[in-house]
Amino acid sequence: MHWTATLLSTGDGYDLFAYVNETAGILQRIADKAGVPTNTLQLGENCRTDYADLRRVEQYIFADQAPETEIPAEHIRLYAASTVTDACNDLALQIKGLLRCGYRAGEIAVTMRDREKYAPVLASAFEKYGVPYYADERQPVTAQPILVFPMYLMRSVIYGWRSDDLFSLIKTGLTDVSDSPDLHRTENYVYTWGINGAAWKRPFDKSPKGFSGALSDSDRVQLERINALRQSLMEPLVAFQKKVHGMHRGRSALLCLRP
Repeated sequence: MHWTATLLSTGDGYDLFAYVNETAGILQRIADKAGVPTNTLQLGENCRTDYADLRRVEQYIFADQAPETEIPAEHIRLYAASTVTDACNDLALQIKGLLRCGYRAGEIAVTMRDREKYAPVLASAFEKYGVPYYADERQPVTAQPILVFPMYLMRSVIYGWRSDDLFSLIKTGLTDVSDSPDLHRTENYVYTWGINGAAWKRPFDKSPKGFSGALSDSDRVQLERINALRQSLMEPLVAFQKKVHGMHRGRSALLCLRP
C-alpha cells in the first residue's frame, strides 16, 4: 500500500511556506517513528500548462522586474473594462465563444480577487448569455448532511415525530428511504392529511387522493408503498428512541448513534 501527500512549498525552512514545511516535517517524523520508508520528490518544473507564455507569467507575476523575452503572448488577453458589469459581460462572451469552438464548461475556470464584488454580476452575465457554470463556494459546516442528520434525529425524538423534522432528516440523504421513488408521494400524503406526531408510528389508512370516498385498487397499491416507506423510516428511529430514553448525558446519547 502506497500513500502520497502533496504539499506546496519551495523547500526552504523559513519562507512563505513555513507552516507547510512544518507539516512535512511532522509527517516525516511520524513515518520515521513507525519505521515506514519515505521518498521525497520535489517538482521544480511547472507541469500545469504547456504554454510558455502562461508559465512565464506565473514565474514573474509577483517579481519587481522580469527579463525581456521573445515568447509571444498567444494565450494571454488583457481587457480594460470600464465597469464590473462590462468586465463580466466580456468574460461571459469569451467563454461562450470557447464553448462554441468545442471546449467543455468543465475545462474553463474563472478566478476573482473580490468575490463579493464580482460574483453576483458574473452570475447574472452567465445567465444572460447562457453559460453553464458551477460556483465553488464555501458552505457553512452546519449545512453539511453529516451534521444536519444527528440534529434532526434528536429533534425527531425530542419533539415527538414532527413531520417537518422527519422530512428534514430524510432529505439529508443519509437514511434508507432518502432515495426512495415514493418519497414525494409520501410527503404529499402526509401534508394532505395533516399527519404529525405519534400518527407516524401507526399504519396510514386514508386515501392517497384525499377526500375521494372509497379506496380503489390503485389507491391501495399506493398506500402500501407509502406505508412501506413509513415503516422503513420509523422502525430504526423508534429503536433509537428506546435506547436514549431516560438518558441525561449527551455522550451517552451519542454512543447510541453508533451502529
